[in-house]
Parts: sequence; C-alpha cells; structure tokens
Amino acid sequence: MSLFDENNIISRFILSAINGRKKHGEHIHFKVGEIDAIQNIMHVIISEIYSNNHLKEIRVNFLVGLLMTELLSNVQASDYHINGSYNESLAMAVLRYIDTDYKTASLKEISCRLNQPNYKVSKLIKDFTGKNFSDLLVEKRLDVLIHLLKHTNHSIIDVINMTGYENASHCYKVFKEKYNMSIKEYRDLNS
Repeated sequence: MSLFDENNIISRFILSAINGRKKHGEHIHFKVGEIDAIQNIMHVIISEIYSNNHLKEIRVNFLVGLLMTELLSNVQASDYHINGSYNESLAMAVLRYIDTDYKTASLKEISCRLNQPNYKVSKLIKDFTGKNFSDLLVEKRLDVLIHLLKHTNHSIIDVINMTGYENASHCYKVFKEKYNMSIKEYRDLNS
C-alpha cells in the first residue's frame, strides 16, 4: 500500500487538498485514541514544537511523516467527511468499503449497506472515479497482492487467498494482463 495510491482515501484527500480541489469542511476523522503508537507520536510532536531545540522544525517534519504512515496503516479507523453532495459522501463510503473489505467486497453488499440500488452505486462510483466497482476492487486486490509478495514469504496460493480471490486461475489471468508477467516471475524479480 502506498501513501500516494490513487485508490487510498487518505491519498485522495491529500492530493485534492494540494491541488486546491478540496471543499470547505472536508476532513478525515481518525478514531485512533486507543492506538498507543499514534498517541506517542502526537505527544512527541507537541513536545518538540514547544522545545527550544534548534533542530525542532526538521524533527517535527520527520515526526509528521511518521504520523502519516501510522495513520495510513490505520485507515480502517477513519471517517471521511465532505460538506458537499450526498453522492460524493456515498462514493467515498464505497471507496472506504473497498479499501477495508476488499477480501469479501461486492457491489450488492455495499449497495445494501448504503440502502441504494446496485445501478445507482455503480453509476455513482463510475462518475466519481472514472472506473467501475469491479475495476477498483481488482486494483485494490492486486495492490495488496503485490505488497504481500514483496513483504512476506507466504506461498503464492496463500497470498492469492489472502487478497480475496476465490479462483486462483482468475487471479493469475488478471495479474498477467496487468503486469505482463506471471505472479511467480514478479516475485522472483522483486525479492
């Protein structure tokens, strides 16, 4: 998972803020009060800001980067709020759902959760992202698959199962189409 992955909620938020496309009142609420690592980083940042250390600006910059990394790893504990249209809020709920429930995600399930018909959720996500639900789900699963291939020693079949693919053959096919190599070749090149 990359901080600047376009399918990541935090990435979308940061990039829209940088590009000036943010809406008034748009924010991410991280429910991380119980996560010690994040609390500790926040305490160190605050202490550093009020210190007389001549390197405090550099240290705070590094600590904020570390904080962003920790928040990214806890994206499931966040709510994304837009003081914009209802449709944008629904689209963000779909993206959040794909980001957290990619193993079992389905258009039918998220439509039920949002109390919306499938066709509306499908059109909404296409209008908002330019991609359909299935494409976004495949991208997320492939991102996780790549991450697991690079950072674990699990067998390829285990990695495929961990990403939510029930049919390994389908996963092999999708991977080959996107990366022009087999999963094994990719792992061999990146290990």
